[in-house]
Amino acid sequence: MESYQTKKTKNGLRLLVVKRPKNPQLIHFQFMVGIGSDLESGRQLEIGHFLEHLFVSLTSNKHPDSKANRELFSRNNINYSASIGTKNTVYEYSFRKTKLDLFLDLFVNGILDYKVDKKIFKSEKSSIIEELHEIIDDIAYHLETYTDEMLYRGHHRTVSQKTRLANTLKMTPSQIQNYWEKYYRIPYSVVAVYGSLDIGVLVKKIEAIAKKIKVKQAIFEPLNKLALTDIYMPYKQKNESKILFSRKHDKITTLKLSWRINMNIFSRDYYKIYALDFILINDLNSLLLRKLRTEKGLIYDIESFFSIDELQGDLSFYTFQTTVSSKKLMQVLTAFMEVIDYLTKNRIKEENFKKFVETQRQLILDRNESMDFSHTLTTYARSYLWGKNILTQEAEDKHFVDVNRDEIFKVSRNIFQTNNLYISYTSPNNVNKEIEKLLDSQDF
Repeated sequence: MESYQTKKTKNGLRLLVVKRPKNPQLIHFQFMVGIGSDLESGRQLEIGHFLEHLFVSLTSNKHPDSKANRELFSRNNINYSASIGTKNTVYEYSFRKTKLDLFLDLFVNGILDYKVDKKIFKSEKSSIIEELHEIIDDIAYHLETYTDEMLYRGHHRTVSQKTRLANTLKMTPSQIQNYWEKYYRIPYSVVAVYGSLDIGVLVKKIEAIAKKIKVKQAIFEPLNKLALTDIYMPYKQKNESKILFSRKHDKITTLKLSWRINMNIFSRDYYKIYALDFILINDLNSLLLRKLRTEKGLIYDIESFFSIDELQGDLSFYTFQTTVSSKKLMQVLTAFMEVIDYLTKNRIKEENFKKFVETQRQLILDRNESMDFSHTLTTYARSYLWGKNILTQEAEDKHFVDVNRDEIFKVSRNIFQTNNLYISYTSPNNVNKEIEKLLDSQDF
């Protein structure tokens, strides 16, 4: 399995190298910054999205032309992408090892001496505006917006995409530059490399380039001496309505059920919830699908997803979403509660548990055959960035199968409580009173 090394440059840049001797000619490279959309409010809304579009081309005083940089990437088969989350932004590159020196010159200049290329600002702003319009025009927009207002009341995450769009229209290059100088600091970042590369050699190459760059000392220091975990405002969940009705004159209802799970992404409890999720909706024989589709014919499919924060457990949720005939909404909710009631009062059957373990063991074999470079780098870099012990893929594989039925039962009882449940739905009719009556009748 993959081994890794960590080291810091003289100016404090954290480096992580994950060895991949099977493919020594290829380098996968990530720059992770612990700066995400949760920092944004007021005139900063969508500013991280702008940096996602602009910084990825690594413009600097030495390499100021984004178009020229991207043409250089293209000529040398340097692939690139970027993504922003609530607590971090990730810039990814992949290229042949022979292009390392070429790439590092652009990269080190970019992270130490970034300069917004005003020539492409207008076109990238147009791209961001188009992306936001696509979100706003989506049929799920209103329900998503209202649900976020319910789940995250008192937090920046309640700001609508329409408000973000309005701010995007007013964004200027100088705002981007100032935000980068304020937050894109070396202590808040990690460089992660996946490939056959000696970390000592990488450190020397980066230090040699950095020595030639005149930079402001502030980039090597935390903002106001604050650790990364302290630049995000504390969040206190507030009392809120837990049932949200959005009127939509349609025969089909979209239904979402979210449980606040009060855990961060590094918690060992994640593996127990993962096992629970598998047992609930993995296939037609899983508990929820068997009840809602096979036995009662109420739905066609149901999806689940985790929104787990790196830092603030109160912002973490486990969500189910499905569509159903509007006339059958209460039948679906009633059947759903029957399954949850069962989980909070009984251990998972041995046959269901064995199916989960056997499937995970097969997935482990699959991962050994075809490694997901990006996922591995992101997982390792995220732990390093937030000061957590790096969990290797081999160790994580053990966690996925090192759970038992008692642990799943315990986590079910902890999560699935009616005072921890948030329900949102679109429907021609308001059935909030019926839902409240159903929840009041539950004893979990």
